[in-house]
Amino acid sequence: MDERPSSVDDHNVDLLASALEALSTNDPVSVLPPQAHTPPAPLHLSISPVTTPRRGRKFYSVTIGKRCGVFDKWSYAKTLVDGVSKATFTGFKVYDDAVKDYFEAKAAGLVRVVRDPGDELIYGPLSKAVM
Repeated sequence: MDERPSSVDDHNVDLLASALEALSTNDPVSVLPPQAHTPPAPLHLSISPVTTPRRGRKFYSVTIGKRCGVFDKWSYAKTLVDGVSKATFTGFKVYDDAVKDYFEAKAAGLVRVVRDPGDELIYGPLSKAVM
């Protein structure tokens, strides 16, 4: 009487046996089935530049906040400045203008991250908080 579950067929048993053999020889590449070695087809994307004007779209330069940089969603930028004393941010219709504002403030030493305990869990590490 065969004691294998009915969902295990001979192909799966052979695949598992070859994987175990490959692992014992420290050859992780041969563990993969042959179809995993074929490279994926190239992606063809049509991406419009960020500076493309869109009705109602704004970009926000945050220079004093929980993270600093240029952001394209007010809902996110607002979380970065809410509750921050003397938070500084400006909205722009053009991405390049927001970037220029941000880097001018950074060059002048006006960019500052203000964090509360536990903010690293929400906004990421302090080392990545400045653009």
